[in-house]
Amino acid sequence: MKKILIVLILYLAMVIPPTTLADQALLQLRDYFAYVPDDGELHAIATQNENSAYLAQIDALIRNADFHQQGSCLSVNVHQTLAVDHMTALAWQSTNRYDTALYVQCNETDARYNDVEYDLCCGICWQNYVILPGQTLDARFEGVLWESVPARSESARSGTFFLNMRIYALPDSILIDAQSEDFSPEEAGLTLLEKFTLRVPMEMQFSPIRSALPDGLPVEQDFGAYALRITQADMDAIGARFAYERIYATEADARADAPTGDTFWDYRFPASNGAVWIESAYGVIPDDPIELPDGRWAWQRTFRVYFLYAQPETVLMQCLHFDGAQYSPVEGECVLLTFSDK
Repeated sequence: MKKILIVLILYLAMVIPPTTLADQALLQLRDYFAYVPDDGELHAIATQNENSAYLAQIDALIRNADFHQQGSCLSVNVHQTLAVDHMTALAWQSTNRYDTALYVQCNETDARYNDVEYDLCCGICWQNYVILPGQTLDARFEGVLWESVPARSESARSGTFFLNMRIYALPDSILIDAQSEDFSPEEAGLTLLEKFTLRVPMEMQFSPIRSALPDGLPVEQDFGAYALRITQADMDAIGARFAYERIYATEADARADAPTGDTFWDYRFPASNGAVWIESAYGVIPDDPIELPDGRWAWQRTFRVYFLYAQPETVLMQCLHFDGAQYSPVEGECVLLTFSDK
């Protein structure tokens, strides 16, 4: 079985702390894609400039909505949506219409876009929450679909976002306990009032795909002990995908230089100007090398970027070595990837 290396875990569904309409402006989806550098952060100016340009692209993709759905306990008003390539996002406000506090529960498998599940590898998580009588809460959901980018056709554009919620009556006696992350409404004996399914129609958009492979052909570079072949380097409006092979003359050579163990090699993909552009990503590590048709052996790996802070024009594919304590760049073992429209 393939092992998943989580590079950065992302919480994809978030419930913002209680606010009222009079207290705060509506939650904006663009804020999720904004990057604020830390004080003294290296390349902060480059990151801010890249992120500002990227936010302008995101603004053009976000759709203002006026969608209302009402149940017996909750009313929901969705004011923004975003559906592009393989990702959906929504921002809404929920109001408690009931005469007591409510506990709203979901889990990672309760969201769908049409019949497609969301990819749990990128850290999807729903934060269950408490909402008081008459209270209004801001909420937001972002998720990457499990399946690959949908077919780029007119028939694939129309869809519906589903989120199943279970709503329980919450007595004052256990209101504080319900704030705990490990609180279970079933174990606490709460009464289930309603199963509420949020259904929001959304129009899927498709952004241009930019590639760093000339004419779509693999890029191969010889580094002596091995050859690096890049078979995919694609970037769209929301994410990026890389696929590559480290190729060796023999199986023994490949196994002697494995990407697993106490020490190993890996790759990172920094923007050439140092700007921060990756928000969430993971890589897949195989258990064994495979034999290629030409008799050589290769470790084949993939790396997927789920969410971006920027769309850099050039990315440096840099080899790293982990010595058991820290990662160090391997001098001279890097490839400059320049992205352009396919």
